[in-house]
Amino acid sequence: MLVPLALASIVALVVLPVWPGVFPGDSQVRFESAAHDSISDQYSPLLQWIWGVTTDLGFGPWTALVAGVALCVIGLYGAYSLQLGRWPSVLATLLTVLFPAVYGLLGWVGRDIWFAGLLLCALALVGRLQQGHRKAAVAGALIVVSILAADARQNGLPVLVIGVGLGVYFLLGSRSRKQAIVGAVIAGLVAAPLLLKGGQDLVVSQDFQPQQPLLYQDLLAVSLRLDESQLSRVVFPSQDLAEVRKSWQPGNVGATIFPPGGPVRFSMGPDGAEITDELTADWKRMVREHPITYLGQRLRLQKLVLGLNGSTSYPYFESSAALGTQSPRLLQDLSGLNDVRTGYLDAAGVDLPTSGFPYLPWIYLLFGVGAGVLIALRSDRLRLFAVVAVALQVSLQALLTFTVIGAEFRFEAFQVILGIVLPVTLGSLLLAERRQQALPDSREQPGVV
Repeated sequence: MLVPLALASIVALVVLPVWPGVFPGDSQVRFESAAHDSISDQYSPLLQWIWGVTTDLGFGPWTALVAGVALCVIGLYGAYSLQLGRWPSVLATLLTVLFPAVYGLLGWVGRDIWFAGLLLCALALVGRLQQGHRKAAVAGALIVVSILAADARQNGLPVLVIGVGLGVYFLLGSRSRKQAIVGAVIAGLVAAPLLLKGGQDLVVSQDFQPQQPLLYQDLLAVSLRLDESQLSRVVFPSQDLAEVRKSWQPGNVGATIFPPGGPVRFSMGPDGAEITDELTADWKRMVREHPITYLGQRLRLQKLVLGLNGSTSYPYFESSAALGTQSPRLLQDLSGLNDVRTGYLDAAGVDLPTSGFPYLPWIYLLFGVGAGVLIALRSDRLRLFAVVAVALQVSLQALLTFTVIGAEFRFEAFQVILGIVLPVTLGSLLLAERRQQALPDSREQPGVV
């Protein structure tokens, strides 16, 4: 009972200062859509629908904040406890949450935090499956968590395929190995994507044309690079790239396409279907004719996302009001506590809107992958956990390279957290090995710290 209370206290350290959560404009739109049962296909439809259900039950907008933070805390504890004991896992969870690069983001209400929490829970469940914990129940939970994680972000497909595939494999474990593998492949590659798409279509009632920002990011970046418009006059009537350059910000396509009266036609609604179709045709032609330039602009954007230029954008969000949110019910209720929070982050060296070390995602990606590989090589009982973690870090980042529309630190929240969890787990494993070697005539496997 004490461990759940300790974890609840860690959740409270995050949620109370920002209650009911830091809401940027897109999260405010998602809440209003969920509250009015008008779910769009723009962001996380299934999670929006769940948010709407909690609102219908009389709960406030804070449910998304608490759920996101709780998922992260539970996932952290679950991952750490694969190697650490109960209370060392609680301590590691607390220190990870309070680490400025993590703490600053956790108060934000949005799909990047939901995704990070669901991913952590999925990895913790994978580790428990290998260690033999109630396989049917854990495998079922892994399948559900993986589907929701894939709903949370546009690059979440690897979590869906791997998570659902592993869940089905362990559910079929009593059958032959060949049957289990075939079932896992079919479930992960075919059944799970169809199930996710079917569930999203069932709850979506608004088509917001979510492809447009991504298509514009690629087409405008390549146009500016070549100094030749890659867009048709249907979507870019003036064909004047000088007008685009006035508002263009690398890593922020919204600065060009969102303002009314901008140089291009943009509509995230049913009337934007014609624009989306035209952009799709332009994009396909551009990729076919200029594949190297397209790839180059994608890699340059990824460089900004990873902080390879020495800085990253918006390492944390101060408050809903600072992000332009007007609704009184979404503003911070405990502003004094939020002042303490922002004071702590300022003292930790966070600069807005850009910041350098330790807010550089590439460092966490490198440390996470490196530690995961070493764990897989050194520990049989943690091998599946480590292999899946590394596979997801690499595949999610690769997919993000081609799906990201901007360059903000929050996009890499999952990499930052895994870049802490995996090295800490490796350190605990090495310490256990060293203690084991110090025991005379011991042939036991390294134990739990």
